[in-house]
Formats: sequence, C-alpha cells, structure tokens
Amino acid sequence: MEENVYRFFKEISAIPRETYHIEKISNYLVDFAKDRNLEVYQDDSFNVMMRKEASPGYEKIEPVILQAHMDMVCQKIESSSHDFSKDGIEIVEENGFLRANGTTLGADDGIGMAMILALLDGDYSHSKLEVLFTVNEEVGMDGAYQVNMDWFSSNRFINLDSEEEGILTAGCAGGVQLEVIIPGIKEEKEGNIITIQLSGLLGGHSGVDIDKKRVNAITFLMNEVNFLNCNFISIDGGMVDNAILDHIILQFLSIEEIDVSLLKEKLENELKVLLEENATVQITSCKGKSLVFDNSTSKRIIQYFGNVPNGVISYEKDLKNKVCTSLNLGIVHTNDDSIVVRHLIRSSNENEKKSLLQRIIDLGNEVGADIREMNSFPGWEYQKDSCLRSYLMKEYQKMFDKELEIDVTHAGLECGILVHKKKGLDCVSIGPNVFDAHTSKEKVEIDSVNRMYAFLLRVLKNML
Repeated sequence: MEENVYRFFKEISAIPRETYHIEKISNYLVDFAKDRNLEVYQDDSFNVMMRKEASPGYEKIEPVILQAHMDMVCQKIESSSHDFSKDGIEIVEENGFLRANGTTLGADDGIGMAMILALLDGDYSHSKLEVLFTVNEEVGMDGAYQVNMDWFSSNRFINLDSEEEGILTAGCAGGVQLEVIIPGIKEEKEGNIITIQLSGLLGGHSGVDIDKKRVNAITFLMNEVNFLNCNFISIDGGMVDNAILDHIILQFLSIEEIDVSLLKEKLENELKVLLEENATVQITSCKGKSLVFDNSTSKRIIQYFGNVPNGVISYEKDLKNKVCTSLNLGIVHTNDDSIVVRHLIRSSNENEKKSLLQRIIDLGNEVGADIREMNSFPGWEYQKDSCLRSYLMKEYQKMFDKELEIDVTHAGLECGILVHKKKGLDCVSIGPNVFDAHTSKEKVEIDSVNRMYAFLLRVLKNML
C-alpha cells in the first residue's frame, strides 16, 4: 500500500473509534492539522474541518471539499476478547489484502480518512483543499446533521466512503431507524429449557449486501423452529442495526420433550441449502425452572416476528437490479420485561419509505408494542447534470482506459444530508475495494487503494 496512506491508516487503527466514542480520534485529527499549520476547526459534536492552501499556480482554481467519517462499525467473532473501547485494531496483511484479527477492520471509512491525511501531509499539486471529517456516521449520520456547511467556500464535494473501485456513486437511499419494544409479563415455569446458539453467518452491510439473500439469524430461527406452546426466556443478537444479523442466542422453555439432535440436524441442513457453509449451530437442553415470558407475551412475540418483513421490499422500476426499499432487522435483545427489536429502513423512494414505516408501526400496534422512530436521514437524489461527475469520468477514462461506472447505492451516504444543507453542492463518492464491511471478515484490497489514491491525486492536479 502507498506508504503514507498505510502509515496513517495504522495510526488511525490504533485509536479506538467506535460510534459515539470518537473524542480521541477527533483530537488526533486536530493535532495532525496543528502540527502542519493547517487551519482547523472542531465543532461541539467533534466534527473536524481543515483547510490547506492551494499549491503555487492553483490559487485561482475553485477549492475542493474532501470528506470521510471517523467512526467504525464494531463487530467481532465470538471467541475474540477484543475490547473496542480501549483496544486498537490489529491489522493483518494477507494475500494482497488488509484485514483485522477477528474484528471489523474499519476500512469503512478509515481508508478514506488515511487517503485524505496522506494528501494533506504530502507535497502535491491541488487547489485549496477544504476537508471534512464527520462523526457517528454509522448510526444515522448524526455528525453530518451538525455540520455548518457555511464554513466551506466550495461547491465541489468528493466523498471517500464508497467501497467498490471503478464505480462512482452519484446518489443514495435515505432511511429511518426504528425501535420496537414488545412489553411482557414474566412468570416462573418448569420444563425443558432449550438454548439455541446460531453463529458464523455471512452477515454483511444492510445496504450493499441486502439483496444477496444472506440469512438473518433471528428471522431464520423464527421460520424454522416451531415455538408454539413454548415460552421465551430471552432472545439476544446483533450489535448494530446497519449490519445483517449474523448471530443469535435464543432460549425458551417447552413443556414437551424436544429432540435436540434432530432439530440441530434440520437447522444445519437448511443453512447449507442457503449457502451458509460456515454457520455453527449449538443446541442444549436441560430440565429445570426458569423465569419466562408468559403465554400471551410469547404468542405476541411469535406474531410479530412471523409477520414483520425483512430484506428487499422492492427494486427500482427503471433499474431492475437496484434495490429501492429494504428492511433490516439488525438487533434484538431482552430486557427484564420486554423484547427490543431494532430495524433500519432504507429507500430511495420517500413514499415507499413512509409506507413501510407505517406497516411496521401497524404490526407493532397489533402486539401492543411501544414504537420509537429514531434517526431519519434523507436520500441523495441522482442529478442528471454534474460537472464534477463528468470531469472524474473523463480523467478515469484517460488514466485506466475504461469507463467509470455510475451507480446509485442502496447504502446511506452523508452526501444525502449535506446536499440539503448547501445549495448547489456537486457531489460524487469514490473509494477502493472494501469487502464484507460491517463484519469481522472485512478486508480492503491493497492494490485498489493504491490505484484510487493515484486517481485522486490526478483528479486534484488536473482540475480547473
């Protein structure tokens, strides 16, 4: 990997930067700017903005805004003892890729940050650079909402949070996060206590991977196991609502005997059919007493999970292979007297988003749930005319002798918020190949980073 990009990525990775715990990485960026005599501003939300003056001969060229986000999705394998609150990411170089040791790598969007820092640290040709590092992107883009775009003089905006080389993103879906709390009554009951632990599923990003038919752990179990005449004890799985739920621990009590071996074989066979070859199923059974949700609550839990949709809801009418609307069930956990479910709705169609939201509200009301609408973020509508997009397409063709593909992504990007905050903002998003983002299998292709960094330098050097 390009030496300076790798150096800064290692420095970034050594700093814990879980969403909502970003003060250290934000202060690191401020120190970086001060050490290089760059103009810097840190707002009350810990967003960081920087300016670097134009190279000689570029003073009269319009500035360019470069943007990436600080936080990362924190996922890890079951056996990992990694503590995201204090441990840095352990980077492993292997077969032309960087990955982490049992955790998410944070290339989303640490690589974007590292490319910008390498550029600011180096001696390259460019107009004035205006840089924006945002916080808490992974949980609803909180940071972008707090940015004062009046700080920026330019209307040319390059986001470095895309994850596929050769594709320029020119639009994205909006979304809304939902929390559904199913209240219940608990009682002590005696019977067969069954624990099902499902792990090792592919999981993935709830935007870019939602159409790949990957198994969602809880929806799979609720469809494959007969929970009638059972009482739930607990259901716990998932860490973030923008990742496909890849693990679950579900515990229930049954009066009747259950053939654990037969159930395990059934689940394993079905997972193989669904191409989840690395999934692990563990089931234990013991007789005893436990505090359980009563019959009425358990039936309402079954009703909700049995009716709530998950995955792709619709495709774009004019782009049949592009998802328009989706729903991801990313988190489920048990409180003392309730089951809490977290969903993320994504859609590039505002009416479809509202319709799906109402559908979830109606299903929740049917089971007496308390429903909380949390972060809602707007989409970034594709613009027919974009000078910046046309310029990048031309430079990409010259550099690589092939066309740059234009895409509208189902994932959320902060451009959707920022274009609404600054009139006339001309946005594009690019990035290197990052695979399996939001999972412990995340990796970034080294050669792809090198190519995209070289492309970024060319774009800035030749921009008029």
